Amino acid sequence: MSTKMYCPICKTELVTGTPCAYETLNEHVCDPNGILPTRDTVVCHNEECDAHTDEIFWAHDGEGHYGGDFRKKYAWIDGNDQPFGSVHRSIYFSCSYHEEDHRFKFGKLTIKRAVAYGSDDFGNKKNKHVSYTIWWKNTLYQSGFRMLHFSLKQFYRVNKIAPTIAESKVRSLKERAAWPKAEWWRKASVLWVRLFHPAIYRRALEK
Repeated sequence: MSTKMYCPICKTELVTGTPCAYETLNEHVCDPNGILPTRDTVVCHNEECDAHTDEIFWAHDGEGHYGGDFRKKYAWIDGNDQPFGSVHRSIYFSCSYHEEDHRFKFGKLTIKRAVAYGSDDFGNKKNKHVSYTIWWKNTLYQSGFRMLHFSLKQFYRVNKIAPTIAESKVRSLKERAAWPKAEWWRKASVLWVRLFHPAIYRRALEK
């Protein structure tokens, strides 16, 4: 273990544990039926800590946790089960932290509040970020302005990589803008390309 890491329950420095066979997240996604090799682990040696008594361990780089009693709610500091000092602690705060999420239901309308954090090099959370999404009958609502931005962003990305494909993208935008109940942002996307990229628009219609 080259980097010092600390228990996310008691902050005791983790030590090298007994090698075990376990499946990392990358293996679970990419090769779920592969052979699991025996490899290094890190553990908490504080005998008064639940991580020690329940034989919880982490991978050599801090990924985990593994083992323990999955019916038990552990007192992870800041709700994060990744060791202090590991990169996985920061990743957890930004991607998998749900301790402060909340749902507000008003009939078929639901407003979801999601909270994420960054962290310092040690693993203390900071830089709180709160976002809200609106759902109607379990369908995510996106504002027209957001969809306009997304549509044009796709156009510019394609045009930068392959201009000929961008012409095909313009034709697709124009076809969808002609739908009987096409949203205003679809029509605005076509108008934007027509006004600010007339050459691409013209070539698209010629094919």
